[in-house]
Amino acid sequence: MESSELLSNFLKIYDLKEYKIIRTTSDAWVEHPRIVVFDKKNNYYYKIFSNITKEIKKYDHVFLNNAHFPNHLVTSVIEEDMWIVKQSIPNGILLADIFRNKNTVNDKIIDIMLGNLLWAKNEAKRIFPNPPKNKLWDFSAGDSCASNIIYDMQTNTATNIDIEASHWVTKDEYLKRAFNRFLKHFNNWKEYPHCNFLPIRKIPKLLDRCLTFIDK
Repeated sequence: MESSELLSNFLKIYDLKEYKIIRTTSDAWVEHPRIVVFDKKNNYYYKIFSNITKEIKKYDHVFLNNAHFPNHLVTSVIEEDMWIVKQSIPNGILLADIFRNKNTVNDKIIDIMLGNLLWAKNEAKRIFPNPPKNKLWDFSAGDSCASNIIYDMQTNTATNIDIEASHWVTKDEYLKRAFNRFLKHFNNWKEYPHCNFLPIRKIPKLLDRCLTFIDK
């Protein structure tokens, strides 16, 4: 299903009058078309996917509709060969915008991100009491680059708004994915002019801290 058809089918269900299409350059979006629509009137984001797998129906759809998200509202809808993830806007500012100016963000934000991983792990245990054997829930392999994270400095919370399909993986695979993800995103964050807590010599220690936390 092409992006234009996705949008047309989506608007048949959600008759939005004022909306904006969020553009992306991700290669993954070419292979599996999806679009992001922002509802200007009601302040909701909709991410619409064209590929609906059995795993999405059995796990992602159930998780999103039952998880107690701490910072915003998230719901999942499957209709007309589309998977639609609806999100309210969390309080805060895009981390990318914060990093473009002088700020007081430090490496404690990494502890918040680790706390989010622990939250997802505990929610998966609650929602799926009989998960696949010896597997961990790798929640939303979305992109945690600075332009996808909303950080609220008043409440010290961070929310990744780029929700993607999740997967059950072995512990070794979970650790491998987590390592690669943190490395990628630390490199993304430190490219911003006012991200001052990620000198290159510090990154290995931070990665070790992350894996030690996850491997408990």
